[in-house]
Amino acid sequence: MCVFCSRSRSPLLHLLCTCALLLLLLMWSHSVSILSLLPRLLNVVFGIIIDSFGELRMRNLAIKHDMENNCFICGVDRFTLDTKGGGFPLHIRKHHNMWLYLYMIVYLREKDPTEYNGWEQHVANMLAQEDVGFFPRNDAIALKEVKNREEAESRRYMGQVASTAERVADIAASVEKLLEVMTGVASRVNATAAGQAG
Repeated sequence: MCVFCSRSRSPLLHLLCTCALLLLLLMWSHSVSILSLLPRLLNVVFGIIIDSFGELRMRNLAIKHDMENNCFICGVDRFTLDTKGGGFPLHIRKHHNMWLYLYMIVYLREKDPTEYNGWEQHVANMLAQEDVGFFPRNDAIALKEVKNREEAESRRYMGQVASTAERVADIAASVEKLLEVMTGVASRVNATAAGQAG
């Protein structure tokens, strides 16, 4: 029976008490004082605390980086919007202003459902189902305009390539005809020269 706890009360408490007594006995037998272990234990605890704060700081930095470099509404990154979409600041202030989306949601919740128009009814139904599919994901009108412009340029270039290919084919046919004519003329000249020589 343990001096500090009753075995019948809790087996876990008895195990902890036994471990504590064994630890005290071990420290006493090896002439290790509690005061010499205390700084080491405190160092372990402080190390765990410092690592936890470091992890929190890294997580907060990642969140901050995401907020500063990705559109909250569509998720398109800053580089793409700066190079192809007219600029990131313009995009998040004008095209995908998160406060206007919030205003729209509040407006729909406050408005009488019998007065909804078509798109309001659609968005309200999606919100009722907790579906945010009406948010554009990885898509923006500015990017569509650039994509349409690039596709138009691509079609124009393909038309020019096809036109150039037709011209090259016509020139090749003309060169073959000229080569045939030149071969015929050369054979007649050779025949005439051979007739005069003979």
